[in-house]
Amino acid sequence: GGTFTAFRPVMGETLYPGATDAVFNDPIPKCNFSAIIDNYGWFVGVEDTSNYGGMRSSRILQSKPGSVAAVPVGNFVDVPGDHITAFSSAGSHPVAFTRNGVFRIEGRYDAFGNGVVRAVKISEAEGAVSQDVIKTDQGIYFPSENGWCWTDGFQVVNLSKVHLKATYAALSTKTRMSGCYDTKNGLAYFGVESTVLDAATTGKNNACFVLNVKRTELPTGVFTTMSSATISSPTLSTTIPLTPESWLVIN
Repeated sequence: GGTFTAFRPVMGETLYPGATDAVFNDPIPKCNFSAIIDNYGWFVGVEDTSNYGGMRSSRILQSKPGSVAAVPVGNFVDVPGDHITAFSSAGSHPVAFTRNGVFRIEGRYDAFGNGVVRAVKISEAEGAVSQDVIKTDQGIYFPSENGWCWTDGFQVVNLSKVHLKATYAALSTKTRMSGCYDTKNGLAYFGVESTVLDAATTGKNNACFVLNVKRTELPTGVFTTMSSATISSPTLSTTIPLTPESWLVIN
């Protein structure tokens, strides 16, 4: 697969790399997300530098190959939908998420602006409600309106649509859901606010649903849960020991 380096700003903030590496090349734009994938820079939810101004929240700009600071304004693709909520990659393919769709970005512009870049919709049923998606060697795990899902850039599977459907629907403020990945143990942590796992409503994420990636065989999901008044971030949960008996196949 391709290499992926991501910056994860809070939605609404902008990036100001402020660089250009060649005359007549447009500089890196202000944007909501950025990533380097296979020696190309990708800039998502970008500022419109035309007379219209404002932000184009569904537009992706691609840099010149091997020159991530040179970003011609013509090297763009618009993703259908109101705005892009998350951005990652699966192999060499960038993957863009809206609230109700997942798109594989195909094609590249060359150094002269030739080529075609397309947004290919791979799901009409699921999209990302949070910017915190989890990239692994097996694919991308993300929270949708309907449950925790997985994609490899070509298909999307809802891992929790059966037994966790009601539990997931009851979670508060899904847009605040956070995620991180324990690469050593193959555990994907989703931080949530839950009055089911923790009776206290804190206005913060107070519990975790944890997906065992190593033991998951699609379309099943192997989950456990964690909750504590002291846990507000899933990154802290890796210090709490888990027993094999706590894992359940829930789908």
